Amino acid sequence: MSGIASSGIETGGLMTAEAIGLLRSGATPEAAWWEAFGVGVDGDGAPEVGGIDLDEATALRAAGRLAHRSGAPLADILERIEEAERGRRRAAAAREVALAGPRASARVLLWLPAVGWFFALILDPGAATVLVATPLGWLLLVMGGGMWWVGSAWLRRMVACAEAAGSDATQVVLPLVLVEAAVVSGLDVRSALADVGHALGPGGAGLVGVSESLAAGAAWSEAWEGAGFAALDRALRSSWFRGASPAAMLRAAQDAIVEGGREAAEREAARLGVRATLPLSLCLLPAFIVLGVMPLVVALVTGIGMGW
Repeated sequence: MSGIASSGIETGGLMTAEAIGLLRSGATPEAAWWEAFGVGVDGDGAPEVGGIDLDEATALRAAGRLAHRSGAPLADILERIEEAERGRRRAAAAREVALAGPRASARVLLWLPAVGWFFALILDPGAATVLVATPLGWLLLVMGGGMWWVGSAWLRRMVACAEAAGSDATQVVLPLVLVEAAVVSGLDVRSALADVGHALGPGGAGLVGVSESLAAGAAWSEAWEGAGFAALDRALRSSWFRGASPAAMLRAAQDAIVEGGREAAEREAARLGVRATLPLSLCLLPAFIVLGVMPLVVALVTGIGMGW
């Protein structure tokens, strides 16, 4: 028995592969979840997985519910989820690599005013007296501290936006993966949408609504209006109107979304390197001058008796 490890994403993939192997050898879903993950299942067939990547755990629970509800082979569903997870992990790794440089630069820039003050104290300890014991120093502290706060908040916001770029690909891809697994197992499009919607829980209510609208005779565009699954709508449209197999379109949509997320992260990381010059030039460098250079100049001038 593997049990739940705290190793994260890579171990989650190994446990999923183990569960697939057990299912292929004839094990029941309950036995496979227990042997691979060390967990049981609830009444809907969802495993109570934990200790791995949150997105992957969500996908595994949805896979268990879908197999329990639709009768689709759980091993096939898990194989598609694991393929999608590998793509997501590669995209996440590329995003981390792209953001490593801008993150490091941001950390260095945030310390720039403090470094300036440190060197000012080394060159002339009187700079500290200027800052903490004179009205001019208090004014410089307020000005420099304010500019540092604005610049640091601005820079952190830029880094957060770059980190978020492409990070929603998993939430968009999972419904596509599950619907593909459902239709490949033999379900029609409407039934697949209903079962996947129930498998996703509250987040899949829109798909259940689409399925019910189609069953009631609503037009395709009308059924999807406001559902919030644009990628799935586009991938299934030709299948609904022309009877073509949707599997190829669903797979292509998944690959496009994962790749698009990776490209978006790399693009935002490149832009961050350029945009970081704004808080640097407008806030952090002026804070460096106000907190590091000006107290030193004042200390040197007053030290030779010239006064303020």
